[in-house]
Amino acid sequence: MTGDFARLELFATLRRKEAEGQLAADDTRTLVAKFDEHVDRSVIRLQRLDDNVKSEFERVVEKCLAQIPPLFIRTLDALHLAAAITAGERGFVATDKRLREAAGLPGLVLFPLP
Repeated sequence: MTGDFARLELFATLRRKEAEGQLAADDTRTLVAKFDEHVDRSVIRLQRLDDNVKSEFERVVEKCLAQIPPLFIRTLDALHLAAAITAGERGFVATDKRLREAAGLPGLVLFPLP
């Protein structure tokens, strides 16, 4: 499961890697099409960015910033967490240190395991 905005983030990230020469020309198109295929086959489920996710997003940001010292979370990271929490997910995949810290606050099981 991921937020429906993940496709936009995926496109931007892959397209940047193409522009930097880390991916071949047209890899973005191919990989985004594969993502869409997975969504169509329900391999990947999308959580809509609805009012529930928006409210949870605010809670995630508030909780992170209430930590001592504050945990400065990026907008898209907070949106991903809010979508997972709203969807009732128990686990969360992240490799970024700050995102892993933030995902641990509501008690999500983190993958990959340390």
